[in-house]
Amino acid sequence: MRAAARLAAAVLLRTRVGHQRNSWGFGGSFATLTATKVAVLIASGDQDDGLSPTGRAASPSVAVEDSAHPDDAAVIAAGAVQPLAAAVLDKLLDMAADRHDMAVERVDAVQALGVLIHVLSGAAMLHVARRLMVLAHDPGFGFQDDAEIHGRDPLRGIRMNLGGRNLASRALYTAIQAYRRAVTGDPTLADAELAGDMLLLGETMLRSDDDAEAETAAGALAVLSGLAPVDLHRLAAHRLASVRAMAIHGWAAADGQPPALPAQLAADPSAQVRRRVAQFASKILTRRGPAAAEPILEQLRADHAWSVRYQLTRSLTHPASGF
Repeated sequence: MRAAARLAAAVLLRTRVGHQRNSWGFGGSFATLTATKVAVLIASGDQDDGLSPTGRAASPSVAVEDSAHPDDAAVIAAGAVQPLAAAVLDKLLDMAADRHDMAVERVDAVQALGVLIHVLSGAAMLHVARRLMVLAHDPGFGFQDDAEIHGRDPLRGIRMNLGGRNLASRALYTAIQAYRRAVTGDPTLADAELAGDMLLLGETMLRSDDDAEAETAAGALAVLSGLAPVDLHRLAAHRLASVRAMAIHGWAAADGQPPALPAQLAADPSAQVRRRVAQFASKILTRRGPAAAEPILEQLRADHAWSVRYQLTRSLTHPASGF
């Protein structure tokens, strides 16, 4: 696995960015898969993985004319884990910001960054958050993305929906994830201006008529809750059930604030929302206390949807298996 991670990292580091293209590949997840392998490599530290820089240069998946003279990517991939992680991080940030590539490929790079933030230092995560916020404000779509950006227009001749259209909201979500992990690990890294910018952009996206963007923004605001004054009632009153369901995640992230939110969500007309509340039943019981939580739990026990009652029982009997 470690050798495969180093080989994949070498391939990723050779990826050219920032240049004009006349053809594009799309729909893969190479960056995310590579980041997953590299995250395992980082977590286990420096070891002798049995591959020299020459071996990495001679990888079948890499076109190198002279494998006896490894390039910089092979040397970095063969070296210590932390410099390799830094190089992969910088490459992924460049790939995400590459306006000449298709948006769906850039989304893959953003998702890959979301994988890596779990094994990065607080300072590195804060750097990722700031870089991704620039992208969230201005994704910089190119002509190659026209079929996707206008994919909801029934009058367009060629339409696609690969996920690239929501690059900005994906960048926001990953930026907030990185920021929360950084601040949770080291509260001195808190940046009120950055958090305020995240909050404002998230609330703006929440009002989007693009359901996918609104849903991603809701997830981002739920993660930000507790670090910034997120108004969870806006999520709880949203037109989309999937967004309202995210409000309970924000309530949990904000240490049970506002207190009355679980009761409101437990009475939501959507079974999807009530089911999500039931999945948090053990946390509601812990944070509200038995007396305040019992009316909510009783309402969920009497819910006409079997899935709600099932999730309630599961949460109360196996708290570790819930959210």
